[in-house]
Parts: sequence; structure tokens; C-alpha cells
Amino acid sequence: MRGFTLVEFIVVVAIVAVLAMLGVRAYYVYDETYRFQNAISEFKSAVNLARARSMSGIVASAGVMGDTPTAIPAKRISYSDATTVTLTTSSPHKLTANMLPLYLTLMGFSPLTEPSSSNPFPYYINGPQCRIKEVLGSDILSVDVGVPVPSYVATDLKPTAYAFMNYSVNIRGVESIEGGHYAKAYENGPTMDFQYREDALSVSFITSDPGSTPKQGGAIVFRRGATAGEKTYTFTFTLLKSRGEASKATITVLPVGAVR
Repeated sequence: MRGFTLVEFIVVVAIVAVLAMLGVRAYYVYDETYRFQNAISEFKSAVNLARARSMSGIVASAGVMGDTPTAIPAKRISYSDATTVTLTTSSPHKLTANMLPLYLTLMGFSPLTEPSSSNPFPYYINGPQCRIKEVLGSDILSVDVGVPVPSYVATDLKPTAYAFMNYSVNIRGVESIEGGHYAKAYENGPTMDFQYREDALSVSFITSDPGSTPKQGGAIVFRRGATAGEKTYTFTFTLLKSRGEASKATITVLPVGAVR
């Protein structure tokens, strides 16, 4: 009975080693592709849920549905700096600093008393979208209104004044994500926080605004089911350090909130 020669044994070992290397590489390519596609699915789900929340008016905070109000009554507006006001709410707003950035729309703002020489607030504010810069207390918010604010603005408001929360998807890169995933999304108050691993993915986007340039982070703001300002967002997802062919995907968020 004849056994294996040393040459035959070496050949068999070499073949097994090559097949093993090919198998390991194929596994890693498959794993990368799966994680990449899962990141895209997470993003699409975040956008679709944000759109639905903006239509329904339901907000989740700390895992409790409806815990954060979508319409916050305001009782006072005061000058803070060139484009910022301090907004005092009539009841606790339940917003926290870890929810930022947050966006809202000011509706029905008018002075409680008629403008006078001591209080020359002549404005009726109805409709502008603003960004919350800071949460200063349970009933105080620092709000960037995006336009010059006269230094004399400091007045009590009529009961018609409300700040309506706009649901948003906040996109940002992070160093690591639990479980080795490339991306994750979770609900945090009136926002969907979408995070992606900067060492695994590149995520950039442009808007339909004239002259828009690619951005690495930012937010999609929804108002009643549509993107604020009826903008179109075009996102590019790129898989970095791929063991297979370079993977890239383009995702468009239309003004009506649809994702394709």
C-alpha cells in the first residue's frame, strides 16, 4: 500500500491554503457588502420615520411615545444677540441638550400689549423656521431666527404664540458603533439621529439650493411631511477600504419625503 510523497503532501496543503484564502476574502467582501447595504437601509428607514412623525405630530423622547410636545406655547421673546432670541415657554418643553440640533417654526407671535415707546415690538411672527442653539432651562430656549434682531426686542406674547417642532434627521460621523456596524439610527425627541463610522463610510450630500456644495454632516428637516423649503437632498454613500470593488450608492430625498 503506497502513501503520499512529500511533494504530493505539499501540493495538497498549498491547494487547501489557496482555497482557504479565497474563502476568507469572499467572506470579508460579503460582510462588507452586507454592512454597507444595512447602513443604507438604516438611513432610508430614518428618513421615512421622520417624514411620518412630522405628519402625525407624534414625538418620542427617552423611549416614550408622545413624551415631548410638538407644539410648545411661548410667553416671552427677548433679544440675545444679532440673530438670536431667548424664548421663554409657558410650560416645560422637555427638550434636552443631547437632542440638538433641533428645528422649530414660530407661529402666532405678537406682543401682549400694543407697541409703545417703552416696548416698540412691532412684529407679528408667523412661519419662519428657526434652529434651537441651546437649551438654557426647562422653560428657556436660545433660538437662532436667521435674521437680524433689534436689541429692543423684549416683550410678553399673546397666548396665540407657539413654537412648533419640526422633525429632522441629523447626520453625523462617529469613531465607532457598537457591534461593529457601519451605521445606526435612533429616535431622540423630535429627531432621528443617524450616525455612521467615519473609518468605514463616507457620507456627503448636496441640496437643490443654487450653488450647493457637498457637506459631510447636517440635517434634513421635515415640516408636515415635506422637506423644509421643499428642498431635494442627494446623498452619496461610499464604502471605504473595500476588499472588493469600490461600492458607492446615491440616494435622493425628494421634497415630498420620498426616498429613492
